[in-house]
Amino acid sequence: MFFSYHDFGTTFHLFSMQHALSVLIFAILPCGLLLLFKNRLRASKKEPAFRISIGIIGMTLEFGLYAWHIFSGRQTDWRLIIPTTLCGLSIYLSSYAMITLSKRISPVVYFYSYGAAFSFLLADSSFGYDRFRYYTFFVIHGLILFEALYLRVIHRVKADRTAFLRACAILAPILIVSVIMNHLFDMNFFYMSFPPFEDFPVYQQLYDMNRYYYSAAVFASYYILMSAMVGMAKMAKTGRLKGKA
Repeated sequence: MFFSYHDFGTTFHLFSMQHALSVLIFAILPCGLLLLFKNRLRASKKEPAFRISIGIIGMTLEFGLYAWHIFSGRQTDWRLIIPTTLCGLSIYLSSYAMITLSKRISPVVYFYSYGAAFSFLLADSSFGYDRFRYYTFFVIHGLILFEALYLRVIHRVKADRTAFLRACAILAPILIVSVIMNHLFDMNFFYMSFPPFEDFPVYQQLYDMNRYYYSAAVFASYYILMSAMVGMAKMAKTGRLKGKA
């Protein structure tokens, strides 16, 4: 029953007590503890082992999710299994960056992490705390936030203009290919074909008017939100400089 594919168990509802506790336990608490113990962790000889372990856990959970689709859901359709959202891309990149500290990938992770924050706010899952899918959903999204923050505060990875442009360059062809794949296979990769759920504010109205207006708005939104992440990074840097003054 724990691995059930169709039985939601204690059904999860948006903006419920279960939702609030999930945000607290899987997002706020881990990131808060990281900030609290950042100096001790940075100086620890065990930091590399801890960092690599977190990256491996992220990868393992993502592959575990695919296994759940295949063995519990008897899914053989590749379109339902492969990572086709920003968060699916983010868990791969952030976990890879945690394991390797890649100088090309590590700075990019920060700019995609807003997707996980939105996933916590508007959790698109009905599985409750007594089901496997609940934990993969919240732990994976929590790890995306944790890993992005970890790279920033422990290894001081810069979220500068170069990293922003690289993040834009990586995402653009993925979104373009997603539009083509959506047209060919009638799917919704990266939510470029229709909103993630009905009555999604503004986007649902655009979709009802014209699906191409909607796709253009989603494409622009990815870049607007990444630009907002640039502003947040600058604000954080300014705050640190004032704190040292």
